[in-house]
Amino acid sequence: MHSLVSASDRKITDVLKDVDLSTDDIDILNDKPDLSLFFSHNPSSPDRLKSVLIELKPFEYKNKSHRKKHQGILQLIEYLKAFKSREKIDEVYGYLITDIDTKFSEVLLQDDFVPLFSSEHPIYHRNYDKIGVSVFVVSAKTLVYDAEARNKTFLDIIRKQAKINFLLKEEEEKLS
Repeated sequence: MHSLVSASDRKITDVLKDVDLSTDDIDILNDKPDLSLFFSHNPSSPDRLKSVLIELKPFEYKNKSHRKKHQGILQLIEYLKAFKSREKIDEVYGYLITDIDTKFSEVLLQDDFVPLFSSEHPIYHRNYDKIGVSVFVVSAKTLVYDAEARNKTFLDIIRKQAKINFLLKEEEEKLS
């Protein structure tokens, strides 16, 4: 994959002007995705442009309602629709990263999100066919746990390779 566009806050704000949200606690022009990525298989052509938007909601909502996290999904969908239509992007994916407790997990399942395999905690996914966007809800704990598992595997491979190289070198020295 090659980088195609680096969007400034101004460009993102321009795209989001098209979003009409009636929710009082979201000022869409002052609020934007926490991270927006654009990429293409061919950086010299806008064809097959893809976008990933990431929205972070506070973690450890032990004393708060699941509504704030669910609002993050709605916010993310609005962002995805705006980028898809305004920027002519065919494939858009949204990631909501937050704490997933039992209540929020139940809400996700009721909203037709499907749990996907992860090392410890599920990642939830829903494809919104009518609007052509895909949303993933990921626990921050899952990100950390999965990253640690990948890093451990990578380090194990390096250590194993280093051990093999050491044994080969010892064998060469014996034969010399």
